[in-house]
Amino acid sequence: MKIVIGPYHPQLEDALAEEVRTQRERDRLAPLLLMVPSDALRRRVKVLLAREHGLHLLHFHVCTFSRLTLTLFHEAHGPAPPPLRDE
Repeated sequence: MKIVIGPYHPQLEDALAEEVRTQRERDRLAPLLLMVPSDALRRRVKVLLAREHGLHLLHFHVCTFSRLTLTLFHEAHGPAPPPLRDE
């Protein structure tokens, strides 16, 4: 596992794409996870990599911090019960 931590800045988009490209050249099917703070940034990164740089997103996950928290919670405690409805 390799962890790269850094702030997001629009001027660093090409560096992010190059890092993903480098990882894909090593192993085309290796799973990659990118953590971002917001859903808007998650969408931007997917568009940047797929459309603008032509990278495939197979086994590539862009996850927000809140989604990671929910996933870890559900793995530890199981799915939440459905909300009660007043009929």
